[in-house]
Amino acid sequence: MTEERITLRVKSSTWETPEVRLFELRALDDAPLPEFTAGAHIDLHLPNELVRSYSLAGDQDDRWRYHIGVALDRGSRGGSAFIHAKMQVGDLVPVTGPRNHFRLDEGEHLSILIAGGIGITPIISMIRRLEALGRRWHLYVAVRDRSALAFAEQLAAYPDKVTVHIDNEQAGLLDLAGIAAQAEPTTHFYCCGPNGMLSAF
Repeated sequence: MTEERITLRVKSSTWETPEVRLFELRALDDAPLPEFTAGAHIDLHLPNELVRSYSLAGDQDDRWRYHIGVALDRGSRGGSAFIHAKMQVGDLVPVTGPRNHFRLDEGEHLSILIAGGIGITPIISMIRRLEALGRRWHLYVAVRDRSALAFAEQLAAYPDKVTVHIDNEQAGLLDLAGIAAQAEPTTHFYCCGPNGMLSAF
């Protein structure tokens, strides 16, 4: 992990959902990037003098690119709104990190992953790592409607390990207490999502 500021180039920008853009960032000379572990984030230093943290969604063994998912926050004070409106392929972006305050325990226990909305971003990186290690995991992801499900194609590769909860199609919110009650005693839980979900978790 590093605090050194480096400048990266936006290699690609794609729409994951109508409100989430996925950006690929690479070194200017295509050199390897500072290593990271699943759950880590980087800080983007934006031209409007704001600094915003975004989780890395890629494979930690891929040292050549960082992937970040940016959801457009309707109440944005200039972070996600600026990125959605201004950040384009070819732009140069100063970055610090990566840092990890959301570390994955790589032991042989079952990992239950819980994500709400854009909270799926660091969880995707954890899924990649758990798969690489051959560990057991299950994801519960909640979104308000089907169009809001980011990384849907990637998640479809694991039909037996992913439970999708669509708020406007199913009665009530995701039953976190029920999920916890049915888990093995040695299960490790990870949750990333909006404040209401985190409070319930």
